[in-house]
Amino acid sequence: MKYVDIWTDGSYKAKKGGCSFYISAPEILEKQILVYSFMKAKKSTQVELLSIINAIKYLYYLKVDLQECHIRIMCDELSIVEVFKKKKYLIWEEKGWRKKNGKAIKSSINQWFQLTCLIRSIPEDNIEFIKVPSQKDKGNKIVDKYSNYARNLETLREGYFTILEYFDDKNEFVEKEVVESIDSFESKKILNRKNPWDKNYSAKRIKWKYSPDDVILIDCKDIDIVEEVHLNCKEITFGKLLKQIIEKGQIKFPIAVRKVDERYVLIAGIARLTAAKLLNLQQVPCVILDLSHDEFIKENTKIVERQ
Repeated sequence: MKYVDIWTDGSYKAKKGGCSFYISAPEILEKQILVYSFMKAKKSTQVELLSIINAIKYLYYLKVDLQECHIRIMCDELSIVEVFKKKKYLIWEEKGWRKKNGKAIKSSINQWFQLTCLIRSIPEDNIEFIKVPSQKDKGNKIVDKYSNYARNLETLREGYFTILEYFDDKNEFVEKEVVESIDSFESKKILNRKNPWDKNYSAKRIKWKYSPDDVILIDCKDIDIVEEVHLNCKEITFGKLLKQIIEKGQIKFPIAVRKVDERYVLIAGIARLTAAKLLNLQQVPCVILDLSHDEFIKENTKIVERQ
């Protein structure tokens, strides 16, 4: 097992952020590496997380085999260390990236998600987070100095990374190069995982296919609501539905019903049926199916791209 020690720090003020990380890995790297970068940011936590994200991405950039390394991440931000030491991110994943109490994660959720993806790409026993005392730890003092430097350096281009190497004979870090990106095929593949909360990504949606020839008009008063999923519905979201019905005078997309004796039972489409009744429409377009609500959902739920 090869050991990699990483110190990280982020500096934030007035929507400007500076990231810095310092890597010491004698068995892998000939010299100690220091990297800093400037970026625009909204929160200090965002910058702290990006420092760790970029440090791990840089190891992939260097083609380090992280499956064979023991990585220690030294950070002075207790909240970040606690999340990964106590594996709180597992609860967030289980709850669709929400907290244990069900509330949404509002602060730096993209960065939490990216870092979790990177952490999950490394064997669990191969990585640990360590809280270091601010300004008392030698490595922390170095990254603190350079994260502040990056934030205050007006000429530094956003998103570029300045890479320095440590020379023992000079007892200092010397600039090696400035690169536009430290992305690699491996890190891109890991971070290509789709955000489960983002409306622009794939999600489970109802993708219902029907033939226009199957659509018939049924009187609203002849459709009963009997299934518990509809009777226990606490909230109905209409979106632009009411406005569209008022403008066009009709419902274009049909609802699904099941025939029971001389009446009909709602399968799916409670918002459209409720809207029709609120706006005093006499009839609604329907497709008659021999399914329960649960069977309809199971049969017609597919992974589709949200628009």
